[in-house]
Amino acid sequence: SNCKTIILATDGDESGRTLAEDLALRLGKPRCKFVEYPFKNKESQERCKDLNEVFLIYGQKGVNAVIQNSKWYPIAGVYKLSDLQPIPEPKIYRAGLNSLDNHFGIRKGDFSVLTGIPGHGKSTFVNDMVCRLSTKFNFKVAFASFEQPPQTDHKRNLVRWYLQKPTGNNFEHIDPIDLMKAEKWIDDHFVFLIKEDDEEADLDWVLDKMSACGIQHDCDMIVLDPYNEIDHRKYGSEATTDYVGSAIKKLKRFAKNYHVHLMVVAHPTKLSEKQDGTLPIPNLYNIEDSRHWYNKADLGVVIYRSGAVTTIRVAKSRYQEIIGKTGQVPFYFMEDNGKYHEAEDL
Repeated sequence: SNCKTIILATDGDESGRTLAEDLALRLGKPRCKFVEYPFKNKESQERCKDLNEVFLIYGQKGVNAVIQNSKWYPIAGVYKLSDLQPIPEPKIYRAGLNSLDNHFGIRKGDFSVLTGIPGHGKSTFVNDMVCRLSTKFNFKVAFASFEQPPQTDHKRNLVRWYLQKPTGNNFEHIDPIDLMKAEKWIDDHFVFLIKEDDEEADLDWVLDKMSACGIQHDCDMIVLDPYNEIDHRKYGSEATTDYVGSAIKKLKRFAKNYHVHLMVVAHPTKLSEKQDGTLPIPNLYNIEDSRHWYNKADLGVVIYRSGAVTTIRVAKSRYQEIIGKTGQVPFYFMEDNGKYHEAEDL
């Protein structure tokens, strides 16, 4: 039990290799080495059977060489850097939001979270950002938006952005030919997750539908807006914090496995008003149910509107030297075209 290194030099035939494997399992593979016997001669394709045969052919030096060249049993999950395949650095996509691009970059495989007080422009910012990415990089985006029907809200916002003019409630301000062009652009770049009336959109349902978006529609980005509208099912006495932590792990694993950027929009908890009657700027720790949102996100964004100015704050950036450092930029939102324009520094 006190031996740190065990060299298994069993016979080199099938029975001997089986014995070595059994011994390694019983003794513990992390402290076991195995040997490889040399060929009997330069022309032979047959290896020596055991150390005795090595000694008879190659002498004491041959035996020493076999033992000195013994190798550790490989342990899954433990590698030298030289054993690993190189991973290409993911491309960074900048949406073209002026100074915010210095702080905000989208990479496939990353998991981001965006929060803000309801009504402060979370969905409109996401809409502008993904439309810019779709136009600039031909991104394909899936929306799981349980608060916005695609046939009305999403369509109106996307058509307004594409045509750069107000649509009216029933698109009465839009020429039919232009509307057809906009609808084709939407079909080419966007997919929508919609639950049927008799379905419960729990996390497993969402993951199943998102996998179809990644495989069948080749989506580059998926937006879950808002996370709070998912039907959450905790198991037994599972604590809310544990459930949220497990859910985020599944979402992060999905983003990596399907090579998509997964952005989750989440509401903060109810905030107490300040003395002047306004609400404080939320942070990622204010997101309902758990602090895991800050700890586990690769990118965290807070939206806050004061008067006509909307502040976009990158509050968390796991890879600051690559994606961009944390910081904030003020914007004006243009109702007529659905775009954000950078405001003067305030």
